[in-house]
Amino acid sequence: MNEVSNCKYYVVDSIMGSGKTSSAINYINSLPDSYHFMFVAPYLSEVDRIVESCWGKNVSQPFYKEGRKLNGLYDLLEQGKNVITTHQLFSKLGDKGIGSIRSFGYICFIDETLDCVNSYDGDDELNSYDTAGLLKGFVDVDVNTGLVKWRDPNYWGRFATEKELADNNELAYYNDNVLIKIFPLKVLTCFKELYVLTYLFEGSFMSCYFKYFGLEYTNLYVTGDNITNFTFTGDKDKESKPKKNYRNLIHILHNDKMNDVGWDNYSLSYSWFKRESNNGDIEKLKGNLHNYFQNICNAKSSKCLWAAFKQSREKLTGKGYSKGYIVPNTRATNDYADRDVVAYVVNRFVNTNISNFFKSKGIEPNEDLFALSEMIQCIWRSAIRKDKPITLYVPSRRMRGLLENWIEENSCDE
Repeated sequence: MNEVSNCKYYVVDSIMGSGKTSSAINYINSLPDSYHFMFVAPYLSEVDRIVESCWGKNVSQPFYKEGRKLNGLYDLLEQGKNVITTHQLFSKLGDKGIGSIRSFGYICFIDETLDCVNSYDGDDELNSYDTAGLLKGFVDVDVNTGLVKWRDPNYWGRFATEKELADNNELAYYNDNVLIKIFPLKVLTCFKELYVLTYLFEGSFMSCYFKYFGLEYTNLYVTGDNITNFTFTGDKDKESKPKKNYRNLIHILHNDKMNDVGWDNYSLSYSWFKRESNNGDIEKLKGNLHNYFQNICNAKSSKCLWAAFKQSREKLTGKGYSKGYIVPNTRATNDYADRDVVAYVVNRFVNTNISNFFKSKGIEPNEDLFALSEMIQCIWRSAIRKDKPITLYVPSRRMRGLLENWIEENSCDE
């Protein structure tokens, strides 16, 4: 399934605070000036740090050209400039930028896994009838990959967006009426080397994506004891892990009355919040949040941080903590590092359509590792990323159990 590529893939799977980004920066700074690199960060807020740290490398950020940042990125790549950009802009790379990357032999560093696979509804929210008509009338489906191929190369009509995606190998089909949007493989195969800096990679969609396309990678680890000498190593025995006792840093709320709302294995999942029959429990959870922040912890609004599904935010928002909201898959930002009273009120599962699509290809997503990875990355936006203790409310029994097991397995006795 893999297209021809000479790219070498590396996954640096290491716990938060172990020095992954510092290792990448040190590696970049050691490269000869004849080398060209691209650094891909999740958010604009993280870009300045990389620019400042890569001394002497003349790193450029994409600028607006003819009204589009993508054109500015293409301009930089055509000149062989060292570039730092965001996940969002990176995902829009087309043949023009890919050609420049191949020509100059760029090395790529991706901070945190990419959002490689999503359910696709289209710009106009295609229904099952539309999808069936689309497939029967206009496309063929590869029986092995599920990727959609358009029959008429000159088609232009209602499904023009879908045709463009199909022509770019970004659209797959599953189970008669489900479309899946796939990150364009050609963007990841055009580099000389590609490094993914993350934690719990096997729980990510990007891991499933690598298996789907047959992309083989080498595991790397971080060694060193400070920001100046962190570096990559292929020897796991030399891996340096932060020696911390997370039992003393993460204080989970154990309160049967407060946690009762999350007792069932599927309570607080995305589908649970959508069911109107649970409106009473959602109102109860809102009361629990208020009680937790205002009474149990007596926390100032500026110290509160809470994660919930976007669709349930309005129902759960209350006085004294509303401004501390973040989405439950937030990662790689330092904007909330001063907040030490945290609530994570979701129960994470892999999207059913995406899970079943991968299963149909013989790839089994790891539900628990996915949930744990999403939760830990989100929690680490708080003060714990600075080794400060936090109080944490996790009402889902399943999610709480996953976190408690992780704490026991990764804590060092002081």
